[in-house]
Amino acid sequence: MTGTREAFDMGLRAPDVASPPDNLGRRPLVSIVTPAYCEVENLPRLHREITLALAGEDLTWELIIVDDGSLDSTWQGIVALREADPRVYGVRLSRNFGHQYALFAGLTHARGEAVISMDADLQHPPSVIPVFSESGAVAPVSCIRCGWIRRSSRGSSGSPPQHSIGCSRS
Repeated sequence: MTGTREAFDMGLRAPDVASPPDNLGRRPLVSIVTPAYCEVENLPRLHREITLALAGEDLTWELIIVDDGSLDSTWQGIVALREADPRVYGVRLSRNFGHQYALFAGLTHARGEAVISMDADLQHPPSVIPVFSESGAVAPVSCIRCGWIRRSSRGSSGSPPQHSIGCSRS
């Protein structure tokens, strides 16, 4: 099938196809799954920040970006990143299915021993990824989800609760 071959050339993998190892012959320790909807402007910065955050870490990784039916040139941005970095993989959905379905599609293609989901808009800072490695959270069959945690207490001035990044391991 020419479509299948083209898919591999674009960095795509079918979920049931064995993925090639990295250049050292290992599976990646960490798969970073990122749903993206109309995020073409954020993708280079996302890739750059993930690359910088993991530059000094002794772990292999892959970045799986799922284009959730974007109306802009998000897919072309994913292809450009793949051409520049073989650790980047793209999954393109036929239409906008929503964040959770896009995340599921990315998880289906992840081959790392641990998976971290992050938003393409950099709401979750890539700089926290090494913290997982140091704390032992990145271990085989880990799934780490980053998200906002809303603090319920109000200050004495009645100010609204603060928001902070929180991550959980399941």
